[in-house]
Amino acid sequence: MKRIFTTSILSLFVLFSVAQDTGTVKGQIKDKSSGDPIPLMNVVLESDNSVGGTTDFDGNFSIQFPVGERKVVFKAIGFDTQTIPVTVKAGETTTLNVEMGM
Repeated sequence: MKRIFTTSILSLFVLFSVAQDTGTVKGQIKDKSSGDPIPLMNVVLESDNSVGGTTDFDGNFSIQFPVGERKVVFKAIGFDTQTIPVTVKAGETTTLNVEMGM
């Protein structure tokens, strides 16, 4: 029982430590000409393309990024790639609504 309790406390500590090193960037991506949301757009860090995700079918995204001054890249086939600087703060959410052109 004592071992389970100790493991649980350690797990919570590790989870809390990791959570303090990230912040959330969220928003919606729309087509500049039509105003329609863009589904399945890639949203990644410029410095590390393995950190990121894609928009849902309504063009929305919400992704955890490491804290600090970052550059977020928005790209998809048929659209111009955009790179937008953002300050990611620990435990906070930053909103980026983007209009993409072709």
